[in-house]
Amino acid sequence: KVVNILDITTQEGNNALHNAARYGHKLLVREIIKERPSLTFKINHKGETPVHVATRFGRRDIIEFLIKEMKDYKGIHIGKMRDKFGNTPSHGTARNANFKVMAALAANDTESLRRINNMGESPLSIAISTRLSNFAARIIDFNPETLDDIGHNDQTPLHVAIKRNDFDSIVAYIEENNKKIPLYLAAEKGSIGMVDESQPNLLDLAAMNGNVDAVKYSLNLVEMEDLMNSTDVDGNTALHLAATNYHSDVVTVLSEKTNVKHLTLKALNGAYKFMNPEDVLENPRLDDMKVEIPAKFG
Repeated sequence: KVVNILDITTQEGNNALHNAARYGHKLLVREIIKERPSLTFKINHKGETPVHVATRFGRRDIIEFLIKEMKDYKGIHIGKMRDKFGNTPSHGTARNANFKVMAALAANDTESLRRINNMGESPLSIAISTRLSNFAARIIDFNPETLDDIGHNDQTPLHVAIKRNDFDSIVAYIEENNKKIPLYLAAEKGSIGMVDESQPNLLDLAAMNGNVDAVKYSLNLVEMEDLMNSTDVDGNTALHLAATNYHSDVVTVLSEKTNVKHLTLKALNGAYKFMNPEDVLENPRLDDMKVEIPAKFG
């Protein structure tokens, strides 16, 4: 029996087009598609199409060619195809920080940048998680709405930026380019109190992680007015969370904000255990409070 070479697959399930795409053989890719265009949509054992493979190995010319060849297939967007882990080709470019490949994909389909994989990651959240701030900025350029995508534990990319202490660079870029940050986008949709499963809002998350710059920025947003004193499921405000996580600088910032209420004994007692009492005693809002200075400061 004569076996067509196009029907042969490797141990990993890669067909001839997978391999031609991997090694960047554009002429061979062209001939294979001419003979068997359906191979463009065939997957290997990881659920990867040849486009996923070309993306992983940074073959921009192959991707551009495949996009062009598949444009007449109505309803099929190769940039949205997922592997068995839910990754689109754009997830691969975010991991590899290959901007040229990302540009090739996004030029034809910016919506593919909003796809969330099985781990709850978008291409933007991956870029932020790996501290690729410049690459994250380019993703925002292509599609600003990626800032508002909700992934793992209902977290937006801004949640991820706060946790990774990359908040400043992301917000600076957004402001310089007149983009809208998720707080504004959420406000427009009536969901400013966006929370994750443990229910901290963005201010709570910044306070909990000791990101004082993120706290300062959040406190100056009109949209945060109603959230400054909101509590999580355990009854903690941002001030409580900052105090119980040993972030004295955040406690000071919050206590200086006149709009922040609930300067409860619980929060203050927690704060005094680990912050310099002299910093707190300088705050005129606390003049009437009797402070018991811990022994380590006495």
